Amino acid sequence: MYWRGRVWVDQVYFGLQGLANYGFHDDVQTQMNKILENAEGLLEDGAIRENYNPETGAVQGATNFGWSAAHFYMMYRNFMNKSE
Repeated sequence: MYWRGRVWVDQVYFGLQGLANYGFHDDVQTQMNKILENAEGLLEDGAIRENYNPETGAVQGATNFGWSAAHFYMMYRNFMNKSE
């Protein structure tokens, strides 16, 4: 996310990677769960969007956005709790 703006998935990924690099693995899991649960349509049969509203999770920007899809995949691959 960036200050006073939309949530861009690539920036979320970079933030999570930074937290992981410094050993804040519980915080990574918490934030990972937040974006997965709050990004509208993500866990349903909806398109991955360019960005999301930071307060409501409402979809914003372009639909079927490959950059966001790639970063969601990298987040899942790198940060999902392996014990689940």
